[in-house]
Amino acid sequence: MQNLLTERGVIMKGKKFLAALLVASMLCPNSIIYASEASETEVETEVSEEVPVISEDNGIETSVSISTDKIDIEIDEESYFYVDGIPSDEEITVTVENEAIAAVTAVTADMVEDTVKQNTPDTALWYSVKGIEVGETFITILVGEEEKEIAVHVTAIEEDINEDNEAEQEEQPLEGEEPEDEGQTENELAPEYIEDQQLQQMMEGQDAVVFSEEGYEVGWKEEADGTRYYINDAGQFYTGIAEIDGVLYYFDETTGYLCTTGQWINKDGKKYFCNEKGVLYRDQFIKFDTTYYYMGNDGSVQTGVFSTGDTLRYADEKTGIVQMTSGWINFDGKKFFANEEGILYQRQFIKFGDIHYYMGTDGSVQLGTFRVGGVWYHSNSSTGELKLELGWIEDNGKKYYAGEGGVIFVNQFIKFGTTYYYMGSDGSVQTGTFNVDGEVYYADPTSGIIRQESGWITHDGKEYFGKGDGTLYTNQFIKFGTIYYYMGADGSVQKGIVNVDGTVYYADPNSGVIQEKAGWINYDGKDYFGKGDGTLYTNQFIKFGTTYYYMGSDGSVQKGIVNVNGVIYFADPDNGIIRQESGWINYDGKKYFGKGDMTLYSNQFITFGDTYYYMGADGSLQKGIVNANGVIYFADPDTGIIQKTAGWRKYNGKDYFSTAEGILYSNQFIKFGDTYYYMGADGSVQKGVVNANGVIYFADPDTGIIQRTAGWLEYDGKKYFSKEDGVLYSNQFITFGDIYYYMGSDGSVQKGIINANGVLYYADPKDGVVQKTAGWIEYNGKKYFANEIGILYKNQFITFGADCYYMGSDGSVQKGEQLINGQWYYFNEKTGLLERKPGWFTSGSHKYYQNADGTLATGYTDIDGIRYYFDSTGALASRVGIDVSYYQGNIDWKKVKAAGIEFVFVRAGYRGYSNGRLVKDSCFDQNMQGALAAGLEVGVYFFSQAINVQEAQEEATFTYNLIKTYDVTFPVAFDAEYATSGRTGRADHLSPSTRTLVVNAFCSQIKSYGYTPMLYAGIYFMRDELQMNLLSNYQLWIPRYNSTLGYDGEYKCWQYTSEGRVNGISGNVDMNVWLN
Repeated sequence: MQNLLTERGVIMKGKKFLAALLVASMLCPNSIIYASEASETEVETEVSEEVPVISEDNGIETSVSISTDKIDIEIDEESYFYVDGIPSDEEITVTVENEAIAAVTAVTADMVEDTVKQNTPDTALWYSVKGIEVGETFITILVGEEEKEIAVHVTAIEEDINEDNEAEQEEQPLEGEEPEDEGQTENELAPEYIEDQQLQQMMEGQDAVVFSEEGYEVGWKEEADGTRYYINDAGQFYTGIAEIDGVLYYFDETTGYLCTTGQWINKDGKKYFCNEKGVLYRDQFIKFDTTYYYMGNDGSVQTGVFSTGDTLRYADEKTGIVQMTSGWINFDGKKFFANEEGILYQRQFIKFGDIHYYMGTDGSVQLGTFRVGGVWYHSNSSTGELKLELGWIEDNGKKYYAGEGGVIFVNQFIKFGTTYYYMGSDGSVQTGTFNVDGEVYYADPTSGIIRQESGWITHDGKEYFGKGDGTLYTNQFIKFGTIYYYMGADGSVQKGIVNVDGTVYYADPNSGVIQEKAGWINYDGKDYFGKGDGTLYTNQFIKFGTTYYYMGSDGSVQKGIVNVNGVIYFADPDNGIIRQESGWINYDGKKYFGKGDMTLYSNQFITFGDTYYYMGADGSLQKGIVNANGVIYFADPDTGIIQKTAGWRKYNGKDYFSTAEGILYSNQFIKFGDTYYYMGADGSVQKGVVNANGVIYFADPDTGIIQRTAGWLEYDGKKYFSKEDGVLYSNQFITFGDIYYYMGSDGSVQKGIINANGVLYYADPKDGVVQKTAGWIEYNGKKYFANEIGILYKNQFITFGADCYYMGSDGSVQKGEQLINGQWYYFNEKTGLLERKPGWFTSGSHKYYQNADGTLATGYTDIDGIRYYFDSTGALASRVGIDVSYYQGNIDWKKVKAAGIEFVFVRAGYRGYSNGRLVKDSCFDQNMQGALAAGLEVGVYFFSQAINVQEAQEEATFTYNLIKTYDVTFPVAFDAEYATSGRTGRADHLSPSTRTLVVNAFCSQIKSYGYTPMLYAGIYFMRDELQMNLLSNYQLWIPRYNSTLGYDGEYKCWQYTSEGRVNGISGNVDMNVWLN
């Protein structure tokens, strides 16, 4: 903590704190400082070089003074200060907190230069301060019970670098000037290159020759006159626009020569700009005088609303000129507003007078109901105007209600006296019937007022019954005497056939009254039978004498083929009477056979003498190819009679062979002399490529005869090679001299990328010849590299000079972030080159940092003086923060935010380490207001010197009263450390048990106020001065100024240096890393 000097420093004594406030007023000139709350005497903020010490009790000056409150020196430099007005009966003690940084020595006045002691009191006591090591420390002056601090800042010796700077300036253009182009003429088109992001032009290629799939030599070619062109993998030279290794080029549309003059290009209704190297600008601005264009990812001039990656802008729809001025923009039926730089507002409110607009993610004015963060707003659905104020909103025939700040109520009830409304998912007042958490309500169709009276309600042709509390009866019976109604899920009276948890009822179609009479009911063309208690027979037979009916799950009489738990019945299609006679039945074009007991034969053979039929699962006679429990038969397609003679059968264009029992051969070879056939699982002769239990054969596509001669076969666009026994080579190489082919699992020649038992090869896409030479290969949009025997590199790095690629498990060049051997790397998304240049990049929703060696940062990493934490995948998993007090003086919080700081802990105050007074930090309000206005997350800390539970609770209450009006979203921290290096503070010698009780008292009280408590303490302090096992419920903030923390327990925040430098803060500041 600044001015607390964590585990190393001194805090001001309360007796002299108001003197420090005068010093703070120099650092915080906008603050108003009072001598004491009792006197309310305002102290002037102008102070002389000699700072008076003011009593906290009565505001009367004492005689003690010092010459300065801050000393800035370099290493080995000496400076002086004096103390004057010391009472004769008091002793003075002067100590330096960290003697490794600076040394303080008492000197006589004659040792001080005259220019230094000019106009100083003759009675002054002089001291010298000498810088020893870079850092910050404090000098403490103790006079009796009063103390004073002087901040000392030691810096390195400043070197003379003007000569180097002048040399650099000779080589670099001045800021704001354009680099001189010696070859440019006045008439040449030469745009300024804004945010030039062109990729490295990979024209020189690699030593290895690249061949296309067709065998053409791919790459750049150059004529004798220096004219260049590019041969693509089709063996043709590029014309027009082409992308090569992630760079867009323009080639003459006729000759194919690379463009070598800067010029506009009109092509396919779009405009492009080509530079003198033939490269099209993409993803960047180009500028002609004061006119800007933005060239998109395809290289064309962007028009309308477009994204530059981090901002939205607008370019004229016809010319593409980017608007660089503030104002309203109408585009594509939407309205946008640009700031003075032409950037469209996004995800924020903008205000004109008392009218607000919200600009959405796409930059357009949001219309109607929309969400911002976790709250909802409603703007005029036509204009987008809204007023962020309390009251009713009427728009487009609906009503909304906004609370303070214009936030509308959504999915909740609102109440005015005894009147209730329900605001729906769109924020509008709901009318009629609506459902809230399973309860159905009724609101007046006009006013939306929820009806709270009990009784019948008619709405939209349906009847409902209110309970009297605003809800309707649902999913239940209601009874009036002996009359029953069933109220459905929507709350309405159910009519006709009503299913209640599987029990079926019949309600009068007009009145909805449940009918409790027994007997037949005809409704909607179906017949039902009531039991007499209001229910209907379902899922069961009913019998009248010898007549049977089956009542289905809906309660109706079932007709035709009826399946009851797998048993098949036939019911008369007209009256539903179950047929009980034995014999053939013709129904719906199929034949069935009744057993005579109401059931039909199913899943079995039936015989009439030597005649067999097979009745299927639905009870119908099966015809043609019949599968009877895995055994294949053939039944006459007309009669269904199973054929029981041996011989060939032809059916539906396929050939089968039957045994004398009528069983068809299946899953086996059959042989006639030297002629073989393979009969498949369906019993048919297999043709073409045949897989017989994992062995591949080829059968004549016309006859099905297995071919038993060695040689090449061509079938269905593929090539195969047969052995003499008819077996095709599969899963192996075959060679003809130096020519290799790989035969796949289906026996065919494999082409393209081949996986041969885990080894990758490349075979010509046309003839399948495996390539056995080293070089680059482009195939199906990916790049591969083969060694001299044709094996593709996989799962390894390959390098060409400084260029490095990683070949993945499929052998192709990998792109983007990749986890390799436990380490993350980033490869160019277009070229696949390992990015060795360090820097930040975003992928998906995560942010990463690439090291100079191409690996991704993981764990704690210092980048440009700021410490970050990256998880094991390389994704950023921390936030950057600082902690501040009056010591930092006036802070420009906008600059702090712009410097990348995301959160801040502001010191709320402290307790004096000698007299125990509670003191508010003099810059607290200024820091809180500035940090919150800049959009930082804010937490606070309090430096404690409590010696018991009561004082700790007093500190918590004191802190709460300071922060309760601010939006504190980060924790409230208890700062536990020694007051001085000599442990002279009132709380510096508490026992670990007492100190633990003090910490717990403060933190538990802070938690009761609704804030997250946190403990700030050093590692050794926790070990020696606290019982940490009793404080595990609180988040931990650890100061340790080292490259490693050295703490194994759980923690949330690490204060890793007190010498951080942040734009917007003059001097050093504590830096912190927060773990997400």
